[in-house]
Order: sequence, then structure tokens, then C-alpha cells
Amino acid sequence: MPGPAEHLEQFIVAMGGKPLQGAGNVSHQQALGKAEAAHTTFRAQQSEQPSEVETAFLETVSQIGGLSLLARTSPRGWLPVGLGVF
Repeated sequence: MPGPAEHLEQFIVAMGGKPLQGAGNVSHQQALGKAEAAHTTFRAQQSEQPSEVETAFLETVSQIGGLSLLARTSPRGWLPVGLGVF
């Protein structure tokens, strides 16, 4: 019965891939560094995009006619007319 490594190699070959030869030469620290750099880039890109809640809010505001409904201001920022200050 083949072990996990042999089974994985057979699977890779069955899918048309080439199995890796040898143990490789990337250290654990190098792999972690690359993963952390990729994650930092991903988080920066995500923070530039509006969240789902912000997108839904902006769509709702545009559907009801812009910011005319959000005419009253308070120390906490914009509040919809009729809600008053908390």
C-alpha cells in the first residue's frame, strides 16, 4: 500500500503534472516571509476597497436620490432626517 507521498505523486501524474524531484530548497523562514508579504499586499488592497456594508449604503443612498435625505448634521456626523440626535 503506497504511503501519502507516493499517493500524492500518483495523483499529480494522473492530473497531467510533473512531480517534484528532491526535497526542494525553500526554507520554512523563506516560505513564511513570502506568505507574510503576500498577505500584507492583500490586506492593503482590501482596505482600499469599500466593505459590503459601505457598498450597500452607497447604493441605497443613490437609489433614494442622493444625500438630500441625509440633510441634518450632528456632532456624530450625518444622520438621516427623522432619527434625531442620539
